[in-house]
Amino acid sequence: MRSGVKQMACPLCGRAGLLNCHGLVYGNGAAGDSRVLRGGRFLCSPRRKGDSGCGHSFTLWLAGCLPRHSVGTKGLWRFLRHYHSGLSVSAAWEKARTGFSIESAYRWVRRMYEIQSRLRARLCRVRAPPPGTDAKNPLSEVLEHWFNALGEDDPIRSFHLRFQTDLL
Repeated sequence: MRSGVKQMACPLCGRAGLLNCHGLVYGNGAAGDSRVLRGGRFLCSPRRKGDSGCGHSFTLWLAGCLPRHSVGTKGLWRFLRHYHSGLSVSAAWEKARTGFSIESAYRWVRRMYEIQSRLRARLCRVRAPPPGTDAKNPLSEVLEHWFNALGEDDPIRSFHLRFQTDLL
């Protein structure tokens, strides 16, 4: 996480060579009581004479973490894959065994419905949507497109790496 930070440009002011590691970001894991490394804080140093930075700090998240969420990308994808296969939210939640409450599963589905237009637009940059399917709901079509465009073991992680943006 910290290696190569001096060669990076600050995303806020664009100056290179002024970033310092400002600490690591930890959060709750799937077990709830475990501390998991989720990212790092970086500071654009304002203390150099002649070529000072902007003084702002920012967070870089690890690709397997979802900012502001305890669920990891693998757990969320496992749930979404089961939901996409035609199971109800509660059945997909039971089968995925994420360690989170069923209320969390309903929130994830609601959030995915809310962001599906943004998600479709980004996925169309990678690959055209699949031809018409027999999907019962629009979210299943988005998930099918997602799987075809970023079809790996963990497409949510691939989404983060490719688009450098938070999913949820």
